[in-house]
Amino acid sequence: MSKGAAYYNQDPDREWRRLDTHVFEWATTMHYLKRYMSPGQTVLDLGGGPGRYALALNRLGHRVTLADLAEENLHFAQTKAEEQKTSLAGYVHVDARHLTPFGDGTFDTALALGPLYHLLEEADRVQAIRECLRVLKPGGLLAVAFISTYGALYDAVVTDPASLQKWRPRLRLFMATGIHQAPVEGGTCTDAWFADPYEIGPWMGQFSLDPVCLIGAESMLAQSKYILYQQPSHILDEWIDFACETAESPAALAGSEHLVYFGRKR
Repeated sequence: MSKGAAYYNQDPDREWRRLDTHVFEWATTMHYLKRYMSPGQTVLDLGGGPGRYALALNRLGHRVTLADLAEENLHFAQTKAEEQKTSLAGYVHVDARHLTPFGDGTFDTALALGPLYHLLEEADRVQAIRECLRVLKPGGLLAVAFISTYGALYDAVVTDPASLQKWRPRLRLFMATGIHQAPVEGGTCTDAWFADPYEIGPWMGQFSLDPVCLIGAESMLAQSKYILYQQPSHILDEWIDFACETAESPAALAGSEHLVYFGRKR
């Protein structure tokens, strides 16, 4: 079992609840999915974890197959679907680099909102995208999530500003390489690869895709999100609308922790 799968198998509910505290990431990503997906599509949610996006899209009338490397995530998603008195089209245990259960041109939309930043080797990331494109229909929508190298810095500023002296050498190395090595097993994160926001577009340009957009899911609000979460719901909603409106701006790309690339298969 891979290190990432073992990490996510420990506590699927933790990943389900994560989007409760990443409100902008969730709302902005869903906003753009609704914008670019046609009604009633067949969808592959690859690396979709416990199924938060899969079940939301299922409720919108799409036929969603959830695929993940962590089997406990799939079991958790099935339980959540039963609670909601529904079911997804499939729950498939699979490695993002080898989508052998799926034939060529199977899906209208493919989401890769989880796996890419758990693939530390460049060749593995390329293979995962190529597999997503293989199972997509021509003209199909691909959505790929990245975590920004700036995101760790934004989080440190907000959650532990006194830690810079201790972590500065490691943070400098991380921002240069994009590789995060988890210090201990069972911590708050596993090993991961993070991306420079301004290198995402050129990197995705190597694939047979027509670019649609690249968004910063928090817009420029990553360092302010905890303050905004404390506001009344109508004020928070206004800032969520602002994030959606400005998500494609250069400031949003630099100011977000999470980014999503949208493209269509040629």
